[in-house]
This record gives sequence, structure tokens and C-alpha cells, in this order.
Amino acid sequence: MFDKHFIDRKGRRWDLDLTWFTVQQLKREIGLDIETLVPKQGDAKGASFQAFHDFITDGLRLFEALWLLLKPECDKQNITQEDFGSGFGGDTFEAAGMAFTQALIDFFPSPLRKALLRKVLEKGKAAMAIAGERLAKEMDKIDLESLVNTNLDEALKKSSGEQPGLPASPTPVPTA
Repeated sequence: MFDKHFIDRKGRRWDLDLTWFTVQQLKREIGLDIETLVPKQGDAKGASFQAFHDFITDGLRLFEALWLLLKPECDKQNITQEDFGSGFGGDTFEAAGMAFTQALIDFFPSPLRKALLRKVLEKGKAAMAIAGERLAKEMDKIDLESLVNTNLDEALKKSSGEQPGLPASPTPVPTA
């Protein structure tokens, strides 16, 4: 179970809560239908998992939703959207995504949907761990020296007017 709040880079605490009003507002103003993010009985082949994953990992969409949900609090504190956004970095997005997920779980009254959403979250975290491990292995395979030399050679050829892949033009020999 996660908290329904997160702390931004500026140390500000933001509490998330979904209500029927805010759910309608999300759909009307930014086109986010949370019903598509939550598994239903008979949900085939992880469709809702993919929709949830796509939303929660899309920083712009998540930020839009967070701004809309937290705008009333921002207005009370005279915080502009720019100032609100300046409090976000990668770790803030991760914490905000977890807080949004918990708010989403708490919003739905059905124990089945809550359980399914928790399962989506578990699978999502497991998938991210697997992807991270694989990416780390692939990064270990990269021959950095060769990559740098190739890119540097290409850049030097371009800066000297040579076309990549063509032999260098002969250097004129100075005459005395």
C-alpha cells in the first residue's frame, strides 16, 4: 500500500484524492478516462495494464492530471503552473505516480477492482525491474571506445568537409 501524497523537489507536500467530480474533470479537460486504466473482470491480455503503464510513464500526461487535481490547492497558495512544474524531477514523478496509483485504488469501491489494480501495479513494478536488468546488461555490452572513436571520426570528417564513407581528398603539397 502506498501513500496518496508525494513531496516535490521544493519540499512541498501534495495530497491526492480522486472524487467523482475530479474523475469527470480529468475526462472532460484532458481526455483521461480512468475507467480505461483499471482492470475489469474479463479484461483480456493486459489491455488495462498497458493503458495504465502508458499513462503512468508518460510524464506529460501524468503532469497534466496532477496539475488538474492539485490546481485548487495551488490557487490557495498562489502557486503557478510553472512554479508547480519546477518542483518536478524524475524522483518526484515516480513518487507522484505511486500516489496517483494509490488514489486510484482507493477511489474504486469494488474489492475486485482494487485487487486487480494492485495486481497491475505489482506486475508493472516487476516488468520495470526486468526491463531495467535487461537494459543494464545491454549497456554492459557496449564498446564505448569503439563507439566514441567511430562518432569522433565521423564528426572530424564532417568538420573538414569530407563526406562520411568517402576517402579523404589528397592534401595539396606546398610548392616552394
